[in-house]
Order: sequence, then C-alpha cells, then structure tokens
Amino acid sequence: MPLLKRQPFLKQKLPPDLDPEEELFFCQLTKEVFRDYDEFFRRVILCNSLVWTCQLTGSSGLTYQEALDSEATARRSLKSFPDALKIPVLYLSTLTHRGRLIDMCDDVYGFSRERFFVGEEIEGVIEGQKIVCEVIKVVAQNSNICNGYHNDESSSDVDDSTGNENEKKKQNGVDPINYRYDVMNVEDESRTTLTHESMMRKKGIFTREKLKLFLKQYCESRDGVWKLKKTIEKKCNISVISFSDIFVGPLPKFPRSSNKKTQSERERKREERRLRAQLLREWARPRDDLECDDLKELPTLIPVKCDFPNELFGEAVMVLEFLHIFGELLNFNNAFPHGFEFGDLEKALIETNVRGIFGDLVQFFLQSIFTLQDNEQPELEPCSFQSPEVFEGCDDECDSSVLQAVQAATGAAAWSQRHQGLSLKHLALDCFTVSEVLRLHFLSFGSQFAHLKLYQQTKGSYTTFDDPGLQLRLFDPLLLKALDTKSVFDFNPGERLKVLHVLINQLLNFSTLRYQIEENFEKVRNARIELKQIQWAEQRKEKEEAALRLTQQKSETGEEINGVNHEIKKKRSADEIAQQKRDNLKKRELTDIIDTYQSSTGIQPIGRDRCYRRFWIFDSISGLYVEDGDDYIGTCLQKPTPIVEEEVKDEETSGNEIETNPHVKSENNNVDCDETQLNNSVGASDECETMGKCTANIDNCPVHNDELRARRMRWSYLSSVDQLDALLASLNQRGFRESGLKESLFQDKTRIAQSISQCPSHVVNSLSAQNEDDNVNVVPDDVNGEDFKDLKDDVNLNGTGTQVKVEGGMEPSLREMLLDIEERIFAGSLGSIKVRDRDAWRKAIFERSYDMLCDGLKWGQQKHENNQVDQDSDSGRGTPMEATPMEQETLDMSLNVNQTVKELASALLQIAQGVENKYFRPPLGEDVEGTKKKTKIDSKKGKKEKDVIKDEEIGKIDEN
Repeated sequence: MPLLKRQPFLKQKLPPDLDPEEELFFCQLTKEVFRDYDEFFRRVILCNSLVWTCQLTGSSGLTYQEALDSEATARRSLKSFPDALKIPVLYLSTLTHRGRLIDMCDDVYGFSRERFFVGEEIEGVIEGQKIVCEVIKVVAQNSNICNGYHNDESSSDVDDSTGNENEKKKQNGVDPINYRYDVMNVEDESRTTLTHESMMRKKGIFTREKLKLFLKQYCESRDGVWKLKKTIEKKCNISVISFSDIFVGPLPKFPRSSNKKTQSERERKREERRLRAQLLREWARPRDDLECDDLKELPTLIPVKCDFPNELFGEAVMVLEFLHIFGELLNFNNAFPHGFEFGDLEKALIETNVRGIFGDLVQFFLQSIFTLQDNEQPELEPCSFQSPEVFEGCDDECDSSVLQAVQAATGAAAWSQRHQGLSLKHLALDCFTVSEVLRLHFLSFGSQFAHLKLYQQTKGSYTTFDDPGLQLRLFDPLLLKALDTKSVFDFNPGERLKVLHVLINQLLNFSTLRYQIEENFEKVRNARIELKQIQWAEQRKEKEEAALRLTQQKSETGEEINGVNHEIKKKRSADEIAQQKRDNLKKRELTDIIDTYQSSTGIQPIGRDRCYRRFWIFDSISGLYVEDGDDYIGTCLQKPTPIVEEEVKDEETSGNEIETNPHVKSENNNVDCDETQLNNSVGASDECETMGKCTANIDNCPVHNDELRARRMRWSYLSSVDQLDALLASLNQRGFRESGLKESLFQDKTRIAQSISQCPSHVVNSLSAQNEDDNVNVVPDDVNGEDFKDLKDDVNLNGTGTQVKVEGGMEPSLREMLLDIEERIFAGSLGSIKVRDRDAWRKAIFERSYDMLCDGLKWGQQKHENNQVDQDSDSGRGTPMEATPMEQETLDMSLNVNQTVKELASALLQIAQGVENKYFRPPLGEDVEGTKKKTKIDSKKGKKEKDVIKDEEIGKIDEN
C-alpha cells in the first residue's frame, strides 16, 4: 500500500448503513466509495497529487497510481530473486555492522558478486557449452589461505570513506580465482569440478538494486545499525546456520561503522554544506553591478565621430527612425525616391546648400503637416485675434505667459491670409521661401480654433497648450528670433535638429500617426500574449514528460515483445517533433512581429551596464550603439567597488599618466575640431570606461562624477562580432543591470551580430575632413530668354563650404526672378516701372548692383528719398510675436538690415508700384464695386509695401 506523505494510508471504510440500491461515487484507483461528491472529488485530486511514496522502494514525489506501479515492479523484482541466494545473503547481513543500508548492501554485494554458494544454480562452461549446474561443494586451492583477514588482531574501526581496491579485496577474503567448485549437471546429474572463470550467474538475476530491495524488506534499523529483523531471523533459523554450510573457510570480517565518529563526521559535513550553501546564496544574490567583487574589464568601444558633434548623434538617429517608421505612411519615397540613409542626414545637417537635402527635408515635413491638416481638420479655421474663444478651454491655473503665447499664435495663424491673401499652407514653398514659411508656421503654433470641441475630437486628448510649437515659443524663443534675421540654412546642426524635432513632434499629434502607433501597439500586445501561451504550453508539456519518464518502466508483458509499445512510441515521437517544428516556426513569426512593430510604439534600450550606459539597436541604421548619457544614476555607493590589489596598482599607474584635457568644443558646434585634442579626449574616455568602478568619492568617481562623465564620448559603438563576444564575457551575471543586458544580448545574439557586421563604420566613424560636394549647380531655366550664365557662375549656389553665406547662393536667383517678373509685366502690358531708363535699371540689377533711377520711393503713404529706411518705424509686419510685450522683453534685438537686402526690396517695390491697380486682386487691388473702397485698398497696399521694404533677409523678399 502506498504511503501518504510517508505515513500509512488508511482507506475509507464502507458505511455501515449502506443500502444495496444506493448510488455512490466510486474511486477506481483506491477502490473506495463515497456518498458525498466533494469527498470523492478531494480523494481524486489527492490521488493525482505528487505526495505519495512507494512503500517498498521508498521513492517519493509520486501519484497514487505511480506508487502502485512502483510497488508492483518491486514485487516482480523480489519474486525473481533466486531462492538459493536468500539464506546466504541473510546470513551475511548478520555479519555486517553498518549505519546505512547502502553500506550494508555494498558489503554483502561485494562478497557475493564473484563467489558462488552451496545449493546455488549457475551456468557452467563444460566442453565449450553452457550448462545449468548446481554447486555441491566449495574447495579452496591452498588450505593455508583462509577466507578472513590476514591480520586477525586488528580491531580498529574502518572509516566509511577510506580504503582502496586492495583493502577491499582483503576485507572480502582471498581472490575468488583461488576457489574451485564441485558442481552437478541439473539434467543428467553428472558431477565435475569448475574454476571460477568457467562459472557465471544468469544475467540480471543478482544485481545491486535487487539486493538492496531484498535487504530493505528483511532488515531494519535498530540503535542506528541495520540488522536482520528478528522475525525473519527466527523464521529462517539463521542462528543455527554456520558459514561452512554455504561456503568454505573462516567467517569474513566486514568493516564496522563507528557510530560516534560517523555522527560527528556527519554533523561536520552537514555544517560545511550549510555554510557553503549560505555563502553561495549570498554570493549569487542579485545586487548592484558596482557592488560585485568579480567584475571583469569591459571591452574598449569605438566612439562615434561624424561631421557633427557626438552628443547630437542620438537626436539625429531619432529623425532617421521616424522617417523609417512613418515614411511609407507620409509618402516619403516620393520626396526621396533614392532612399534616405544616415549619410544623407549627416550631409543635411552640415551643408549650406539651399537646394540640398536639408531644404528638401524641411519642405517634406511642412508639406506633410499641411496635408494632414487638410485631411483631418478641413473645417477648422483659426479664430479672431481678439476673440474670447482664444481663451476657451483655459483653466484658472494657466500661466499668463502661456495665455499670451496662445493669443499671439492665434493672431499669427490668420496673418498670412489677411496680408498675403493666401493661407499659410497655400503659400509657395521652395528652397528660397522655406525659411519664411517655417517662421510663420512656428509663430502660428498653438493657435486656438473657432470650434474647440471639433478640434478636440479630431486631435484626441491633445489641446493647443500641448502643441510642440507653443512649447518652443515659451522655452526656446531665441530659435524663433533667429529665423527672423537669418535663413534656416545658416543654422548649425544642433539648431537644425531642434527644427526637425519640433516638426516631427507636431506630426505625431495628428490622429493618422497616432492611430498607426495604437494599431502597432495592439499587434505587439497580441503577439506577446500568443508567444507567452506557447511558452506556457511548452513548460506544461515538459513537466508532463518529466512525470511520464519517472513512471515509465520496462514492461515484461507480451506487448513490448511484440513491438506494440515501440511502434506507439515511435509514432508519438514523430508527432511531437512535427508539433515542435510548428511551434518553433510560430515563435519565430511572433518574434519578428514584435521586433517589427516595437519600434513604432516606443524604442527602448536593450539594457544598461555597470556604468549606466544604455545599449541601443536601431532599425534605420545597423550596429549596436552605446549611449553614455543617463542623467539619473544616483549617488556614489557607501563602499567602493571591491577590486584586486593588482588592479589597484595598475589603475594608479595609469592614472598618473592621464592628462586632463578640456572637452573639445567649437563655436557654433563647428565640426572641424583639432584632431589631436579629439584623440586625447578619446584616450581619457577610454580610461574612464576601462575602470567602470565606483570609488565611493564623488570627486574622483568615474561613474557618478558629472565632470568626468562629460569628458567621455556620449555615443560609441561595437565594430565587430568579436567585441560582442568580449562584451558578453565581461558582463556580470549577478548585477541588476548587466544580468538583464546579458540575457537580452544572448536571446537576440544572431540578429545583433548580423547588425554589427553590417554597421556602416565609414559613416559613423570618420575623422577625415568634410568631403567636397560634387553636386551639379541647378538653377531655374531662363524664362525671358536672357543669358544669366555669367550671373549664376559668380556665386556658388550649392554653398558646400561652411564659410559661404546662404544669401550668397540666394541673391543671384532672386535677381533673376526680379528681372523675369519685370519682363513679364512689361511684355504683358500690365504696367511698367517708373524709372528714367528701364534698360539701365535692368543692367544694374544684372550686374549685382542697384540704381533707383528716380527721385525717390514712396511706401506706406510716405515718401523716402535716396532709399533711406527709417529704422525706428514700425516694421509693418503685424505679427503677434513682435507685438507681444513678453516677447519684446525677451527678444530685444535690433534689426540691422543688410544693404543688399534693402536694394533688392526697393527693386521689388518699384516693380509692384509699376503695376496698375486694376490688375491687382483684393485686398491689394480694386474689387468689382470700383473705387468705393479705394482708401481702404490704398491702406492695405501701403502696409504691404512696408512689409517688403522692411524685410531683413532675402527669403522674406522672395516670399512677398
């Protein structure tokens, strides 16, 4: 009967008042009946629980059925134990003195394995044939040799763990080959004498496992020593049996186990194991990486060295990742059909070519914003500048500066329609007007709309106060003011990335992109749930297979002999292999889905190391990149990181050789820095990275000291798979951060190694000077047929040199357009410029000079001679930004207008004043009612003239 939690199991008795017709619940396993279903259910659950123990073998952790099967197998094994060996084995057990059953079994088995007892049936080789014989007598070849110890006077106890092979042979007596056996043929009863080499037992009839099981049933532990049960000793008359009845010679002397010594040794070993386990648990306990005492040196990484500052690499990759994820949704391939890689973005951030990649990129973002506005908000129009709806939705806690910014943005949103007759999204957008359109677009960020509820429905939970442009007005107003005085192509890489980030953040506010993010997030969530279900199913299957292996035993029935079980197992194995292949394929598909859509829901680093450096894998650029720029790393540890004395000496020696070099910076983020200083900075960075240990002193800690961290390169990368292997070998498994990083790297090692091998090292690590731009000069074709080749060749429109001003590339094109429009007006009989000599005026424009050729210009109802501009007068722009007191206090900058810009603005004014009013569209010209509103028209026209003459840069003249 199986044991329940190593205690006897008592079955439930039949009820005394049982009715023969009563319906009961019958438990098939225990053969019990129950009236109550709950009791029956609990018994079934108990039988299927792993709390049962086999009574014969002592195997635990079994179900009831498994325990029954184990007992049945043990009984079959006991039945197969030879009867002729039972008495000799029981007699030998009385000669042992052991505290453990396994030791007792080893003594008896060691003596009986190569010796044959009287009355035992064996297989003997007689004349080359195996014949079943019975041992009649055992004869020793040398009578002077006894079967016991040679040294009979030795009475010292033998320790359990001592003794070699020779000692064991002495304990078991003489060598078994010195015995001869008189045997009788079982078939014809003929007798013969056989040596030890020509005799053997049947295979599997006498094994250590069977002997242990046999002794377990007939022996018991008394006073710490295993002895034969008294009932068995009395029943088998062991006391009247002598050793000569079963073998020959004196009694064997088995080792004795000293109870006192064994107990003390056992306690000592138990205490050692406990201390060892305690130390191991303490050592393996997860802890902060900097507290580990077995840190290995991290491999030296290669810093990212592009044509723009290293600290801007992450912001640049952010732009590249956005284009990679949402490029298809925004039709990015139409603007860049040949693709857009990191090298293109690097070129866009440093070039000053007005017709280069950066201009196309900004135009793409602006056009995408305007398109999404038309698609999602076709009925929304900005409310009036003074309308009370401007402050609708503002709570009482809104800052006055925020309210003023919203009011100014609302006025700026309607400025283009009011002064230029077109909304901002319908203005001409090209390389010459992109700066002014961008400025007006930034000014209108955060504008309030007339239908606030409709706006909130289309924008979700976003409000005008969440607009990225409004945050730009409040926290970085100098960037907007810079657009008022110079072109966006004069910006340095940092300012260009700010512009791109603001445009990207505004695109992310539109529901089209947010819906895709939410859809991808749902795909990732469903894929993770399905992947977890597959993993749970595999874990359950592994547990079931492990339980099945414990219960599977070799069956001695005819089924296995006939091969039935073998066929079933073979078929089951094939089905399992096929199912495993399908599961692996499904897991790979789900993993690919998670990797594909995870980037659009939020890119996360794959882990951090002991120095709080973040490791990144990007979809838009291959490689494994490391960012050393975490701002939230806490303070130093209370105790420094444990290090070996040799490491301390090496660090002190190397520390004396390090010279402190200032962080390499250049004015306006100029990338042409001195190579020697950069290499020295990299050397200091590598030294700090090599340490990677906390000194518990914030003044010199390379991990927590901000100054030392600032000297290191912010971005670096792994250049080869060998560096990845070195990184995996150096990461500590016990640290909080590095353990997670190591696990992530191991799981995706194949994909990461492939990405590292494809890393464009020539792009992300280039110390050479900026390559010369080989782009072909592209300018508009000559509209009026005049040859402007000489004019175009005077100035490099590509502007590849960093010292070339953007105006130098835009001025020739603007002069060309001025001459072209003047020619069109004159040829179309729309009017003519009021000058003394038209050809001389055009020649001056063509030769990059200017001659007014008139007595003076008049604009804004006032006359100005000799082209003198009143710098103190109102600019006439009327933009809320410049009219807001808050902005005037923050951005008090004088507008020093370039003389060339003044001349070109005057030329444009002369062309505009030469067109007759009847050819202008309202509000600059007369409407169908004739001259009834001529005074109002003249006022608007004069205001427009002020806008032209007060422009500070060429892009604004081109926009007007």
